Amino acid sequence: MPAAESLRGVVVPVDGSPESARAVPIGLALARRLDVPLSVLTVVRDIRRDAPDRIDELDATLGPLPYGIERRVVQASAIGRTIAEEAGDAIACMATTAELFDDHGLKGSIAELVISAATSPVLVVGPACAEALDVDRIMVAVDPSHDQAALINWAARLAYQLGVELDLVHVDVGDGAALGPKVRRLHLGSDEHVAQRLIAEGDGAMLAVGSHARAGLDRLVQGSVAGTVFRIARQPVLVVGPHAA
Repeated sequence: MPAAESLRGVVVPVDGSPESARAVPIGLALARRLDVPLSVLTVVRDIRRDAPDRIDELDATLGPLPYGIERRVVQASAIGRTIAEEAGDAIACMATTAELFDDHGLKGSIAELVISAATSPVLVVGPACAEALDVDRIMVAVDPSHDQAALINWAARLAYQLGVELDLVHVDVGDGAALGPKVRRLHLGSDEHVAQRLIAEGDGAMLAVGSHARAGLDRLVQGSVAGTVFRIARQPVLVVGPHAA
């Protein structure tokens, strides 16, 4: 893969909460494995009023960060645009509690905004994720009803840089989907959830999924497959949103 196509950085947006701070060690480990810079963006509602307190909260939660990590404060209303501008060929890494609101959005003030606006992938750190990043392959959940080019391309780029295997799979739910020769068909047990089948098959793998809605996570979470994946995955989940091409 040409160097120009490599991921060139890791961006971690945090909002001062201990939950969001869980993404920082994962982001740091990923940046070290990729040998790229890490930036931590502290998100505040009002940059003039809240910035000092949020920085103090983050320092108290994380302790001192390693030398060379860029830290900036950004306003919540601009986080989607900021991530899109900052990330470029970088990957955003963020934590979420993966709890559903009534409108099917994921709990977490910045999750939907980031995924819906990002032009590069977002690595979602769910509540069941191990503290250490230990990935031996990237498993792409293929949905033949949508264009999968961007999802497979981004997953392949990350797998190449991490030096791990790329595995394309599709869970057979009786849809009779036509699959390419490189896609493995996984058969679903009678009492098995799609998300559980993916996680069981992907033991030790990072799962990659696509979000097709311009509203961000609405399409992804409806039907509960991705929401369940976020809740139970032991490794971060790679999400390729609607603007990541």
